Amino acid sequence: MRKTILSRYGLLLVLLFLFSFAIMAKVVLIQLTGGAKWGKKLKFVDDRTEVIYGNRGNICSSDGGILATSVPSYQIRFDLGAPAVRAVFHSQVDELAVCLAHLYGDRSATQFKNELERAYKNKARYYLVHPRKISYDELVRASKFPIFERGKFKGGFIPEQEYMRVMPHGKLAYRTVGLLSKGAEDGSQGNVGLSGIERQFEDHLRGDAGVAIQQNISGRWVNIVADEPDKGKDIITTINLHLQDVVESNLRKQLEFSQAEYGLAVLMEVKTGKIRAIANLGKTGNGYQEIYNYAIGHEGCTEPGSTFKLVSLMIAMEDGKVDTSDVVDVGDGSWKFFDQTIYDSDYGKGTHGR
Repeated sequence: MRKTILSRYGLLLVLLFLFSFAIMAKVVLIQLTGGAKWGKKLKFVDDRTEVIYGNRGNICSSDGGILATSVPSYQIRFDLGAPAVRAVFHSQVDELAVCLAHLYGDRSATQFKNELERAYKNKARYYLVHPRKISYDELVRASKFPIFERGKFKGGFIPEQEYMRVMPHGKLAYRTVGLLSKGAEDGSQGNVGLSGIERQFEDHLRGDAGVAIQQNISGRWVNIVADEPDKGKDIITTINLHLQDVVESNLRKQLEFSQAEYGLAVLMEVKTGKIRAIANLGKTGNGYQEIYNYAIGHEGCTEPGSTFKLVSLMIAMEDGKVDTSDVVDVGDGSWKFFDQTIYDSDYGKGTHGR
């Protein structure tokens, strides 16, 4: 029994050794002779794989109002090489051209017809009907146009979706909300936070990426989603929309009156430290605009000087420490505060007891 067990165990070890040796030999063989072959296959996979992102998260005010959101827009592609499209093209192209002229409004029906006929002659499989992005309502209209109404495979109707970042309240808190940059940055594709909250919370707003693989369907490469992306998270700020509007309006009014180069205003809730409004306006050729965040940027680092005395006095009066009838003797214009001495601006100029 012992001899049988040992012989079987030895046979098993020999088989495992041969299997391991075969794997190592294959690895060495691939390294030495298959580099070019597998390199081409890897490049093919990379070229046909695309990182995709879901809908970007919203940026909201403290009460849930939308400061920035993403809405879908569409471009229409037309498969003029599909047999079902070519069978009806000549009988319906005139009607289609008229509908497209009404939808886009910048070209005549004749121009659209000529362009479509050229694309038909070239058997274009992925023809861009018009570069302008359209809304969802316009897309619904377009889906009922002649030929397009037959759908993707019989009508060659291929809508491409892309998300556009919009601010429903216009330029309100524009610089604080921030801007997006189109392109690659930090390994991310598409719209990437460039400034403000958009940049600070990029990882949260963008969400987790997914993967799309390009496949050749009827001679045309299309993206097939292999791994669905996750929608980005919403960001709730401390900004109050009403107070933000009041602060911006009054700041702009005062800047226009004084013709200052720039101005900023930050409204804080004293009990909590929450910023309820923040406005940054700089002079441009088109009036005062939010062109720079003076509240935290180096260009806004200006010594407030004597203007801050008003804030100190207001606090002292509010806390009941002084009132308008108090008289303060400032001595010779200097004051010792711990290890620092504070001097009046006229100190040493012969004035006394200001």
